[in-house]
Amino acid sequence: FVMKIFKNRLLFPLEDKTFILSDDEKIQKLMGELRLLPGQSNPKPYHTWDEMDSDESFSRIFFYGIGAILLHNQSTNENRFKDLGIFQVDMNLKKYKVRDGFEPYGARVYFDAKQKVSA
Repeated sequence: FVMKIFKNRLLFPLEDKTFILSDDEKIQKLMGELRLLPGQSNPKPYHTWDEMDSDESFSRIFFYGIGAILLHNQSTNENRFKDLGIFQVDMNLKKYKVRDGFEPYGARVYFDAKQKVSA
């Protein structure tokens, strides 16, 4: 019942459009008009991740960012790769098919106790 109300075009005359802007100035203007700039409808960020090419930035993603849910402490389990690092991220995506001649999807990375990439 509630969704019927929201879909009623008389009560909510919404028109959904997709805009593709390539000019930074126009993008900033639109974001300002929609109040999507930091400190308006979006909160001000605590930090920025400007540099994303180094091992340190890679480590930050897994210890302090969205990748944290994939991080496993393997100091307490019996893992044959334990010597590669105390922390492991295993993105096993082998269930997805690839074309002949290509490696399966996925990756595994290890970090030492100081959160440095070790393997």
